[in-house]
Amino acid sequence: MYLNKILKDLGFNNECSKEVIATYKKLTPSEINSILKLYKDENIDFRKLITTWQKLLKKRHIEYYIGDLMFCLLLCEKLEALYKKHHLPHKLFIETMTDLRYKAVECKLVKKKWGLFVTPWYRTFFRLKLFSLGRLQFEIYTFMMDYHDKHVTLKKGQPCLNVHIPRNGERLDIKEVKKSIARAKKFFKPYFKDYILFSCDSWFMHKKAIEFAGKDSNIYRFAQLFNIIANIEIPHQEEEMWRLFDADTTDLTKLKADTSLRKKYLSYLKKGGKAGFGVGYFIYRF
Repeated sequence: MYLNKILKDLGFNNECSKEVIATYKKLTPSEINSILKLYKDENIDFRKLITTWQKLLKKRHIEYYIGDLMFCLLLCEKLEALYKKHHLPHKLFIETMTDLRYKAVECKLVKKKWGLFVTPWYRTFFRLKLFSLGRLQFEIYTFMMDYHDKHVTLKKGQPCLNVHIPRNGERLDIKEVKKSIARAKKFFKPYFKDYILFSCDSWFMHKKAIEFAGKDSNIYRFAQLFNIIANIEIPHQEEEMWRLFDADTTDLTKLKADTSLRKKYLSYLKKGGKAGFGVGYFIYRF
């Protein structure tokens, strides 16, 4: 069965794997295949596909977290075929889709359950727009804002390569970061003309995160690779609490400050500060 194979290939632990298999057995193969067949190629409307899938989960009284994880794992069979069709290495497929394991672990930390709670995130994965190249992930995207100074003019909507920092249990080693960027420059060159606009919008880039982490930190070293042009507060703070504290709450009294960074950030929040993200860029010309 493909599900057993992909769980093993992506390195899922026994506990999570057993829950995924048990969830699979709650549905009939015909029910599952009727939706899986809608994923025909990289032009899929992923949000519509997931909405259709979640209607089945609701009908069968299956929780979305584990149900969505199981579905994305099953979709990987078609995605593997698309990688092969587009002459993309199988090793790259494994490297990229191991993110499903990272997010399952994150769901366990935040929601106390195995599964996915950020399923729409995988839209670009299944549309062959995002790839993992070492420590970082890179997504073919569009720049999020207008910006102009004496050196450069950037337009909202222009093509860019967005940089993501997966939470994979490893330190953000700056040497590994630079290796990833070097791989990206080579891998994505055919997708761009004359230059690649690298962009990053992350809580790692927010001025307060950089300040709290300190100049000896990898967060600081990472941010120094970019020209930071904006700091933006998040309107719905709960969206950042799970990233900063592995917490599914905005109640500051329930947040765990178990690292020096978290202690400083929590103190800042208790004084009325707001979490947010920074926006940065750099340009690589061919």
